[in-house]
Amino acid sequence: MEDIPAIPQSVVTSLNRYQNVRSAGFLDWTEAGDGIFISTRFGDVSQIHRVDHAGGPEGQARPSFSSTYQMWISKLGAAVIRPNVCG
Repeated sequence: MEDIPAIPQSVVTSLNRYQNVRSAGFLDWTEAGDGIFISTRFGDVSQIHRVDHAGGPEGQARPSFSSTYQMWISKLGAAVIRPNVCG
């Protein structure tokens, strides 16, 4: 290709942040229907998170009974760990 200028390093650096993303898969709605559960992967570890609104942080766990969790445990053999992360 000819007559194509080099991309300035400042543009490359600025766009780099868009390369550092990870995917999240939809798992299920919350029992009350006011949020969703998503799955993400960090290295070799799959994790489940609750999100209460689009673009919102993963929620703080509150003790409660969940038929969804019971289904994951019984049908998928999954363990449900709900960390209480603040901040």
